[in-house]
Amino acid sequence: MIGLSTRTFDLAGAIIIRELPGESDLEVFERRLSKTATLDGGVVVEDRGYTHGDRTFTVVAPTSIALRDALSYLTQSYSELVVSTAGGVFLAHPLRCLVARERTTMILEVKELLGG
Repeated sequence: MIGLSTRTFDLAGAIIIRELPGESDLEVFERRLSKTATLDGGVVVEDRGYTHGDRTFTVVAPTSIALRDALSYLTQSYSELVVSTAGGVFLAHPLRCLVARERTTMILEVKELLGG
């Protein structure tokens, strides 16, 4: 389950999503790396560490009218949402909400970890 809510009070600003097993992508962790080829045939790797701000959440759930309406409202009305997952509570920006016949997909760009 994933919870989405607004940062300020909004009666229609909270929803619990029961995502499809194996479809959502919430547990991807990457480090900030850059790799540059050198003239001698080797490489130089620059590691700038890890931050939650580099994460992108993909939430996939079965389509319903209530889910479509709620996610459409949140995506169109708010630039930041609080996202509650098993891995923590995050502040994220809703990037895209795609409603299809069988499944609804929402892409959230994580800004920061609020609590873990």
